[in-house]
Amino acid sequence: MNIVIFGAGAVGSLFGALLSKNNNVVLIGRKSHVDAIRRNGLTITGKTQLNTKIPAETTVENLGIPVDLLMLTVKSYDTWNAINSVKNIINKETFVLSLQNGLDNIEKISKVVKHEKILAGTTTHAVVFNQPGIVTHTGVGYTVIGSLVNKKNKEVVKNIVTMFNNAGIKTKNSKDILSEI
Repeated sequence: MNIVIFGAGAVGSLFGALLSKNNNVVLIGRKSHVDAIRRNGLTITGKTQLNTKIPAETTVENLGIPVDLLMLTVKSYDTWNAINSVKNIINKETFVLSLQNGLDNIEKISKVVKHEKILAGTTTHAVVFNQPGIVTHTGVGYTVIGSLVNKKNKEVVKNIVTMFNNAGIKTKNSKDILSEI
């Protein structure tokens, strides 16, 4: 699967590193973090020990791949700017997964993305951004993902949950993701 993670901070970097074992993942992050990843790879310390070479960019302009899954892991206050800056890479096959804190992210995303293409999630993994290129996984948690229109995207969510679990991210499907959030 081709995955773009927009908001490669602590959580985005951890998930990106783990998902990159079996998928094509590109991280979109701040310049200093991207430069460090390009130079030395992405290092995860703590509960997860990993150093991986993973593609990282500061914008989505030169991705060159069709995006199957766009994960938004930006802070809630950046959601509107983030979704507007990535709307050109979203095609009819792309699903957008909001893995963010906050309650109004879905409303902001739905102004740009069709409701049936939006997935939502929450995670209890604890991750700290140490310095550019290095994050620490301080607490192993679990992740819950669900569709806003459950029946239509049942198989998509099931496949993403399986993909996350295969990457070592303990994940389950929620039939009422908004209540979980």
